[in-house]
Amino acid sequence: MFSACGDDRRTRTSYHRPVGSLARLPTDEVIARVLGGDHAGWADVSEQLSAANAAAWAATSPRLLELCRVRIAILLGCEAEAEARAPGSGVADEVLASIRSWPSDPRFDPLDRACLGFAEHFVIAVASIDDDTVAAVRD
Repeated sequence: MFSACGDDRRTRTSYHRPVGSLARLPTDEVIARVLGGDHAGWADVSEQLSAANAAAWAATSPRLLELCRVRIAILLGCEAEAEARAPGSGVADEVLASIRSWPSDPRFDPLDRACLGFAEHFVIAVASIDDDTVAAVRD
């Protein structure tokens, strides 16, 4: 096991190893680091996670994925991930710098707001996501 966040308190134990930001690594490498290669079923899980990642990138824009990735990193207190930039996302640094004010900042359009609201709700209280929150992302 490891922590993607260099400042994670759990990195003090011997079984966690900080790696810095995962945003800069290829997806297959991230999955391999997270799962490790010595666990039963690793290949199956790796294949499913790779497929889910590919589906996410095919279903929406890299910009939306990057906005949500950075917002989730901020919510989880992971500075290394919040400061990293995924290649090819096309999100300007000034937009990401204002992400904490996404509900009212004019740099975020209605789709941005819907996706960021969903991501935030997912992190804070996944069991309470309602149909309206999901519908706003789908529309």
